[in-house]
Amino acid sequence: MVFKEKYLKKIDYIFLILSFLTLFLIALILKNHLQLTFSIFLILSIILLEFIILQIYRRLAKHFEYLIESKINESIILYEDLKDKISILSYDILINNLKLNTPLSYSKWTLDSDLLKIIIDEICQRDKVNILELGSGNSTIILSYFLKKLNLGKIYSIEHDETFFNKTKKLLETNNLEDVCNLILSPLEKVTIDSKECLWYKLDFIKLIEKIDILLVDGPPAYIQEQSRFPALLLLKDKLNQDTVIYLDDGKREVEKKIIKLWQELFPDYKYQFINTIKGAWKISK
Repeated sequence: MVFKEKYLKKIDYIFLILSFLTLFLIALILKNHLQLTFSIFLILSIILLEFIILQIYRRLAKHFEYLIESKINESIILYEDLKDKISILSYDILINNLKLNTPLSYSKWTLDSDLLKIIIDEICQRDKVNILELGSGNSTIILSYFLKKLNLGKIYSIEHDETFFNKTKKLLETNNLEDVCNLILSPLEKVTIDSKECLWYKLDFIKLIEKIDILLVDGPPAYIQEQSRFPALLLLKDKLNQDTVIYLDDGKREVEKKIIKLWQELFPDYKYQFINTIKGAWKISK
């Protein structure tokens, strides 16, 4: 909300002018009954009173707008804090049901637990599943755990950052999940999309993966460039099955909304469904 410095609008000034003219005409009419000096004094006093009232209105309006703005800001802060606490609590409940050798810690990069549950439900509905995950992390460990426990398939996880790659690799090893997860280090490089260059994962990994049943787009990070995740659907479309399901994380962000609009233009036959998780997500299917 933006404060307006001027609260006297044109209508206020018009009212003042009309008041002056009206009072002046009244003074002229009553000039035979009232002294001229007294008439002028009366006109100026009433105009001054009106101006004071308008100034009080202006100050009160600004004060109340400030109070409303403060309350809105407080509500936003409380909402964000509550949202984070709910996300952490929901994540903790999910993690506590897993028998992992190494505990997982929550961070702002962690995939919503609600979205993880949706993906796990999707896995359970299939006989076998190949998952491709763009951007590794705790979600890699959780999905690998369920794939191994249920013996339902494998996951390819693509990571561009060597530090995160090593961290995820260590978690996979300590939890004995390397046999179901193929973690691939794929640095970002320039690729050409519609005659435009952008940064995306090195394309060598594509020939290593089989047909994809579930595609989880959670990378590259948004800070890398505008619409970092846009190339995913265009570069991986040939690896998708007829019943492939695609999940785009962080669906409530404006940049992801723009990506969805672009995908809808390029792939109008696909179905697009918004999922109202904490951070929001999109489910795309043929």
